[in-house]
Amino acid sequence: MIVDDRFIAAGRSRLPSRFGWSAVLALALACTGCEANQSDDGKDDKGSGGMFGFFRGSKPSRTTTEIAAEVGAVLAAASPFPAHAALPPTGEFGSCRKLAIDGVPPAAKLLDEPIRGQTAKAYRVDGVTGQPPLVLANIRGDNPRIDMWELGDGDRFAVQRPLLLEAAQPNWVGFLMRDLACLPQRRLLLSVSYTEPEPREALYVYDIAGETFTKLGRVAPDPRYLHHFFEVQPIAADSAITLYFSDVRRLGPERYVNQYNHLRLHSPRFPQGLALLKLGLDDGNIERWTIVDKTLWLDTVDARDPRQPKRFTWSLDLSKVL
Repeated sequence: MIVDDRFIAAGRSRLPSRFGWSAVLALALACTGCEANQSDDGKDDKGSGGMFGFFRGSKPSRTTTEIAAEVGAVLAAASPFPAHAALPPTGEFGSCRKLAIDGVPPAAKLLDEPIRGQTAKAYRVDGVTGQPPLVLANIRGDNPRIDMWELGDGDRFAVQRPLLLEAAQPNWVGFLMRDLACLPQRRLLLSVSYTEPEPREALYVYDIAGETFTKLGRVAPDPRYLHHFFEVQPIAADSAITLYFSDVRRLGPERYVNQYNHLRLHSPRFPQGLALLKLGLDDGNIERWTIVDKTLWLDTVDARDPRQPKRFTWSLDLSKVL
C-alpha cells in the first residue's frame, strides 16, 4: 500500500540494510494508508512495474540512450568534469514549502513541524503570479488521498480545487504525495504513490492556472538514497531541468541500479517539458550533473560490476533548446 514518510532533502539517508528493505516492503504490503516504491522505465506497461521489481535478480538487458530530436546534438565522451561549475541561478518559480497538516480541511491546521502519528505531509505553494496560495496535503484514512485547497485571508482553507491526476484515479485503492517542487510557467512537479491494486509511483506536472495534470510516467527512486525521486535545478529565472529515475533493478544484496535516468527541460518554449535525455545504464547512472555555457555535463557510473565499475564523463550541447 502507501507509506507517508518524510522526504530527506539534505544529508539523504543511505539505503537501509537488507533487513530494512524487507521490513519496508512488508509494511507496504500490510499497511492501509502507506506509500509504496515501484520500478518502471517511465512507461505504463505493467509487466515490469510494482515493488517486486526490486527483487528481480536477472541482469538488466542492454539499454539505449535517447536524445530529443530538438536538441540536434549527440552525447559526447568528454573529460574532465568541470571543476568550477557555476552555481545554478535561483529560479523565480514561486515557493514550495514543506509543512505538516493536522486534521482534514477545511477544519485543519498547518504546522511547521510534523507530530509523529498525528500529522500528514503537506506543501504550501506561494508567490506564483496571478494565483492564490495553494496547499496540497495528504489525507490519511481507509482511502488515502491528496487534497488541494486555495488559501484565503488568515490562511483559512477557502476553496477546494478538484484533483484528478489521471482517468484511472477513481479505481485506485489510495494515493498519497511523496514530494512536490515548483517549476517555471506556474507549474508544479509531484511524485505520487498509488495502488491499483499493485503499488505504483508516478510523476505528474500540474498547471496551476489551467488546473490540469499531465502524467510524465511511472518512476522509481534513486537506489543510492532513500525516497529520492527527483531533483529540480534552475538554469535561468524562467527555466529549469529536472532529473528523475525509472526501472530499479536488484543486482544482489543491498545492490540496486536504475536502468534509466531522465532529464527534462521546462522553459517558456517547453512549458510542459521537453524530454531532453533518457540515459541508459550502459552509459551510466548520473552521479553529478551541471550546465556550463549551454552545455550539459554528466558524471556517470555503471556499477553492475562492483569490482570494476565503469565511469564516464559526457557532454551534450543544448544551445538549440536553451
